[in-house]
Amino acid sequence: MAELDGTEFVSNAANNAGGAIYASTGATITLNKTTFTSNEAKEGGAIRMLSTATLNDTDSIFEGNIATTEEGGAINSNGSITLVGTKFIENKAESQGKRGGAIYLTVGTLNATNVVFEGNVSSGNGGAIVLTSAAETVFDGCIFKNNTSGNRAGAIYLHNSGVMTTLRCEFNGNSAAGLGGAIYGTSSGFYVDGDSEVEGSGSKFIGNTASGAGALYIDKEAVLNGTVFENNKAISSAKFTT
Repeated sequence: MAELDGTEFVSNAANNAGGAIYASTGATITLNKTTFTSNEAKEGGAIRMLSTATLNDTDSIFEGNIATTEEGGAINSNGSITLVGTKFIENKAESQGKRGGAIYLTVGTLNATNVVFEGNVSSGNGGAIVLTSAAETVFDGCIFKNNTSGNRAGAIYLHNSGVMTTLRCEFNGNSAAGLGGAIYGTSSGFYVDGDSEVEGSGSKFIGNTASGAGALYIDKEAVLNGTVFENNKAISSAKFTT
């Protein structure tokens, strides 16, 4: 178990995975107000987490980290992640077709509260986040702004995963070269936005762009409660498909 408070990781590099931190199977990492700046590795520019590893973070900043040849500009994880007040700024999965500008998560879980994802870039799917074969994920009060994907999902790419829920989130100015200016969901169980019993719990999709489905592309089931769509643009006029 590792606990880090106010620590700085700047310009570290790994030949393989985890430019700053490599969390082995079953490890637990707790971060508070820690900064990860300009770190790089083949995968997980700042952090690489193996299966059953756990990351708990409060108020840390991930900025300018790079996955040079694989996925996850800031974090590449097979474990469980809980984020509160974290910021992901201008992280990048830079190699052709690679995914998850900020976070690439497979198999594990992700719960994010009041987290900011801004200016993250992937050459492949998921400008900010890729969730593949993940369990249930929740985003509450998060901001996704000006993230960019070279293929699908300017902000979040959801594939073959459990229920994803967004509450009171804002998707603003994200863009994808392919489908889903903000979110692209395929082969996944369910997408839920807002709580039907809580007024004002829906998310806002504003000014997102894509070649098709300017805001959402969902090929399974979706439930939207009080969701707002404004000034999203696409070649196709659909906000989501089922």
